[in-house]
This record gives sequence, structure tokens and C-alpha cells, in this order.
Amino acid sequence: MNKAVLGTIIGAAVLGLAKSNKGSQSLDDFDDGNKGGDCFEAAGRWITNNFSAGDDTFLVHGEVRGRGALQDVWFGHAWIEQGDEVIEVAGGKNLRMPKHIYYILGSIDQPYYQDGKMNSPKNNVLKYTRIEAMKKMALEGTWGPWELETETGY
Repeated sequence: MNKAVLGTIIGAAVLGLAKSNKGSQSLDDFDDGNKGGDCFEAAGRWITNNFSAGDDTFLVHGEVRGRGALQDVWFGHAWIEQGDEVIEVAGGKNLRMPKHIYYILGSIDQPYYQDGKMNSPKNNVLKYTRIEAMKKMALEGTWGPWELETETGY
């Protein structure tokens, strides 16, 4: 049996548990757990719906530093990593870029300049395989974040 078929079978079982453990609740009823945009839901749906996601594909929850209107504001965010590439799906996007560029832009695991000084990397990133993410969704009844703790609470 190949990984895609096995993933589909396990995924259906996990989603069934989500419904049975949460009464009549389904993934459509999940709380996004987020006070901002749709990143946790969008990334959660992506990892759930991509049955062929390989061993190098992860749902990632991490603390990122904002730009533009959110300049220097740290907040929780969700994205997909596939090998050395990031897939940004929040807000209906399907943006792909090299992981190292994405990490630099979001000050993820990078030293950063703020408040007039260089700061050490935050290193606040959690990665979940497709199966791990689906288990968390079923157990927690939410798209996330599940374990991510940020300075701002977002």
C-alpha cells in the first residue's frame, strides 16, 4: 500500500474521531484559534487536503515579526514547508518561496534589529507532519495554534 492511500485512510479515521469526540462538530466548525487572519485554518486545510504530501512536508506554527502596518509586532502564524520551500496559503494565497528567504522576511530563527539593538533569534517554531497535524486537529477541535506561545498572545 503506498503512502498516499495510507494517508487517505488514516486521515479519514482521524477526521471521523474529530466528529465523534466533538459531538456533531466537523472541521468546518473548528475555531481558528486566532485573533487575526485565517493562516491557521488555511494551512490546516492545505495539509489536510494534500494527501500526497511527502515526508518533507510540514504544517508549521511559529512566531513571526510583522512588516508594513505590523512592523516590529510579533505574532503567531502558520505556513507549510515542503523541503527547502515555504508555501504561504493565508488569505487565499498560494505563494511559494525559498525557505531561507521566508525566514529572513519574518525574522524566523534569525537575529533581528529592533529597539536600537540586535536581538538573538526567537526560535519559536513548531513543525507537524500531516498525520501529527490531523491528530492535533481531532484532539483539540481547532485549526491551531495548539502549543505555540507568543509574546503578544496572537
